[in-house]
Amino acid sequence: MAVPPETLAEIDQWSGGNRTAFMLSAAVARARMMRRASEDAEIADACATNAEADRMLCADWESTIGDGIE
Repeated sequence: MAVPPETLAEIDQWSGGNRTAFMLSAAVARARMMRRASEDAEIADACATNAEADRMLCADWESTIGDGIE
């Protein structure tokens, strides 16, 4: 896929004429965003797992102890 000349001109302007450095920095930024999204998904999954474990623990405690303690 060819890059339009106006896009190349903008890249040259932003990068001071160093397209390679610009493209590498864009690739690094994209990789960081993808890693953060993956980490966020892992954290959300862990939170959901912890919440389920907490519910199970509370249900077990309530069934063992009963509701006689206030």
